[in-house]
Amino acid sequence: MKCSFCHTENRPNAQFCDHCGASLLKVLYCRSCQTENRTTARYCDRCGAPLVPSGSARTADRLRFFKGRPVLYGAAALLLLWTAFNAYDFYESHSDGIQPASDSRPAETQDQPVTAEPTTVPPLLPTNPAIPDTVPAPSAMESEGQEAAEQAAQAAARAQAEANALATAQQAQIASAIQAIRLKINHSWIRPVMAKKGLKCRVRVRLMPDGRVVDAEIIATSGDETFDTSARNAVLQASPLPVPADKDLFEKSFRSFTFTFTPS
Repeated sequence: MKCSFCHTENRPNAQFCDHCGASLLKVLYCRSCQTENRTTARYCDRCGAPLVPSGSARTADRLRFFKGRPVLYGAAALLLLWTAFNAYDFYESHSDGIQPASDSRPAETQDQPVTAEPTTVPPLLPTNPAIPDTVPAPSAMESEGQEAAEQAAQAAARAQAEANALATAQQAQIASAIQAIRLKINHSWIRPVMAKKGLKCRVRVRLMPDGRVVDAEIIATSGDETFDTSARNAVLQASPLPVPADKDLFEKSFRSFTFTFTPS
């Protein structure tokens, strides 16, 4: 199956392009509003969100931007070199006429002796009692610097603590969602009649933001084809799966994930 965006040849039963990540389904779902769009669409006709992978879209836009412009960029480079050469030539042509400050006096005055003129010392201004004559002691300045450093360290510690708390909360959400997904899949599983005990397999699952299962693929077989088929069917029957409401967390951990199916 050929991708309509990057024209990469994929497997016949593939649902996503393994080169750019674009959907190979007959219907392309918008990640923002879940509206069905044509597979050739690049933006959602309802909310305007991009439908192709952001990296591929940016690469394609850059290629279209730079296509056919080498002559323009070459001319700009030549113009820059010409400007730099003219500036250097101007500096070289005018540097020979510059004379030191000591030789700028007229010739008739250079040999005349220099007589010292009496200098007068201006009277001392009266001191203003409102202006302090003393400079703050170095110890006070050092204490202010130490206080600022301590405040910065405390702010950094608070930011680190908040980041750690957020990471801990996200890990707890992920663990809770995984446990709920396992329970729902186990409840949907129907044990084959001839299946042996202790079998397990590795499954890759792709989901929509609302938890609907797009695809379930066996990536590590148990050795029993009947057991593997029942595991895949259990994942499809359990759709929609319970996923976190946080969109960023979903995109990071649950858009596509793998797990080991070990029925209890």
